[in-house]
Amino acid sequence: MEEEPERGVVATSTEGSVLSPLSSRKEKDQQQQQEEEKQEPPCVLPDFQLTSPSLICPFLRSFLHRFSELFPLVNDVTFIETRPHGKRPKHLVEALWLKDVLEKCLKEIEEHGSFSSLSQVVSDHEVAAKRVPESIEHMKSLNAEMHSVRQQIQAEDLAHKEAVINWNKTLVQMKQEIKDLKAQNKLTAKYRADMAVAQADCKRRLREEKLNALRDEINRLTNLVEVEKRVNVVCTDFLKKQNLTLMEEAISLATGHENDVLYMDVMLNKLRDQKIEEEKSLSELEPRYMAEMSKIIAEKKEIERQKTMSIDELRKFETQTMAAIRIQRIWRGHMDRAKHTQELKKIAKKRKELRNKSKKEKKEKQGKEDGKKDGGKKKAKKKK
Repeated sequence: MEEEPERGVVATSTEGSVLSPLSSRKEKDQQQQQEEEKQEPPCVLPDFQLTSPSLICPFLRSFLHRFSELFPLVNDVTFIETRPHGKRPKHLVEALWLKDVLEKCLKEIEEHGSFSSLSQVVSDHEVAAKRVPESIEHMKSLNAEMHSVRQQIQAEDLAHKEAVINWNKTLVQMKQEIKDLKAQNKLTAKYRADMAVAQADCKRRLREEKLNALRDEINRLTNLVEVEKRVNVVCTDFLKKQNLTLMEEAISLATGHENDVLYMDVMLNKLRDQKIEEEKSLSELEPRYMAEMSKIIAEKKEIERQKTMSIDELRKFETQTMAAIRIQRIWRGHMDRAKHTQELKKIAKKRKELRNKSKKEKKEKQGKEDGKKDGGKKKAKKKK
């Protein structure tokens, strides 16, 4: 008969342990509990001192011994913790709680001769039992919220799965596109390589054609240079001979000019003497006759003088011009020969430079052709 209220207390204790995580209503529950404690009557089991605790202690010890025999797995913590989902069975929880309460009560009876802790436990669980309907309603609301949250989570899970499926589809599509791009890149790379080889062959052929044309042009220019050299030698010989003849003519003209100048001086002196004599004879004539005759004679003399002077001047001018022309020809020939020699020296230097450049270019071209031939042979070997 004494065990029945204790079992009820154990049931309420399990419900209180289930409701303990509700942190949102702790303060309200504490306030309600304080108000109920003020309004409720005193506990059913008041604190009192036992006159003979030795009568109850053996009974409790035997009860605990029997309890441990009936529930050997109560102390097996490893068995309790290895349950699925980490949940303990209800009867084990209640057994542990009951054992703990009885052990505390036994210690209190042995030490103080009272069991006030038991009355406190009973009052606490009566208060918890009164709060059971509210907690049940709260649990129902929490279950409804949990159900809605689970539905939301399921919907999100389905959406996530659909997104994953779409992502996998897009991933497969992108992989296929990458494969296509790789194949296209391979084809473009092959095409570019073939184009590069073809362009190189075309450039090589064009270069060979240009080189052959340049070689033909070089041969033609060398032949022209040889012809010009021969013509130059012949021209120089001719000019040397012509120079000698012109020098001889200039010397002869210079001597003739000197003789003509001396002869003209003698003739002028004679004419001056004749003029002086005639003037003396005419001065002796009568004034009128002299005046008239002097006028006539003066006119005639002036005419003759003009004629003689014009002829002399023309002769002198002709001789001077001929001499100047010949001297200028000689001088021009000398200057032309000097310029020609300078130009020949410059041409010779340029020809030497061109020959050196052509030799260097030929050597470089031969080296390149040899390298290309070696490269072509290596390519042919690799292809084989």
